[in-house]
Amino acid sequence: MRIRLLPRTTPFRDRNPVVIGAVGITTLALLTAAAFNADSLPVIGNGDTYSAAFSEAGGLKPGDEVRIAGVKVGKVDEVDLDGDHVKVVFRVKGDPQFGTRTGATIRIKTILGSKYLALQPKGSGQLRPGSEIPLERTTPGVRRRPGLQRSDDHQRKGRHRAAGEGHGHHLDDLRGLAGGGTGLDQGTVEDLEDGGLA
Repeated sequence: MRIRLLPRTTPFRDRNPVVIGAVGITTLALLTAAAFNADSLPVIGNGDTYSAAFSEAGGLKPGDEVRIAGVKVGKVDEVDLDGDHVKVVFRVKGDPQFGTRTGATIRIKTILGSKYLALQPKGSGQLRPGSEIPLERTTPGVRRRPGLQRSDDHQRKGRHRAAGEGHGHHLDDLRGLAGGGTGLDQGTVEDLEDGGLA
């Protein structure tokens, strides 16, 4: 009986460190690229594509989240002008249920102004992949009306006026203290008045 000897392998410590380093760096680069492009991979990045028509983009942009009842279910792929309206293409992952009468709204995500696309499930069955949510079932981002802006300006002026009146009362108190042996002289009070506190 003949014994077949296995080929002798080179110990790890005796291998070329340059080759080992190059292989390690290449592997790390490939893993990093895959992590940043996970949504584009055929298995990890799967999902059904839909679209929604909006009268305006409302600050929505590609990469923004798609949510149902506050839960992230996908992301926005494209925001493009399509004739007289904006077409938002988005992808939904998993199996969330939203019917054939589903609507969509652009909502504010953070105080810094980032947005997300909120789906509002409605109707029976399931919206077919590739379907578009029409204009009559979408709502663009909330815009401040001119009347509300004027109201805010009026309130701001009222607060400034009240603050000015408060400073005036404080100056009256300081005038009473000036010359009363407190060490506060009348010149200091006049300087405060000249500084706009009156």
